[in-house]
Amino acid sequence: MTIPISDQLDHQLLTRIVAADRTPAQLAADAGLSLADLSRWVLRPENLRMIEGLARLSDVLAQMILSRYRSTAAAHLIQIAAAAEPTEISRKACVDLLTTDLDVFPPRDAAASEAALGPGPPAPSEETILAALKRLAAEADAENDEPVLSG
Repeated sequence: MTIPISDQLDHQLLTRIVAADRTPAQLAADAGLSLADLSRWVLRPENLRMIEGLARLSDVLAQMILSRYRSTAAAHLIQIAAAAEPTEISRKACVDLLTTDLDVFPPRDAAASEAALGPGPPAPSEETILAALKRLAAEADAENDEPVLSG
């Protein structure tokens, strides 16, 4: 038997999922649902989008924390490199902070950038290019035929 899930229960489940301190069986039991009902709830597109959004938000927050401490790690790494007796653990921690990347932000490639900007202007036809070249040649010839004044 499927139990109807209310907006309040949706909120409760999302809050528990974000806390990440429960197993799926515990989440279901806390909400008074069977594991099958919980799995159906998770698969509803609107719930799955919310969970994915919350996971993405957590990744962005983690990336921001790492980004904030990278400058400190870089400064510390410089001190370690300059020290007479650097410690390996401290050096490794700094390197980890400097190289860790969660790939939170999608890479920007040329195709994606072009797609975001939309199509560019259409390429000129061969006739248009030839006409422009003839006009430029005529202008250049006209400039060369003008008398040069010496002064």
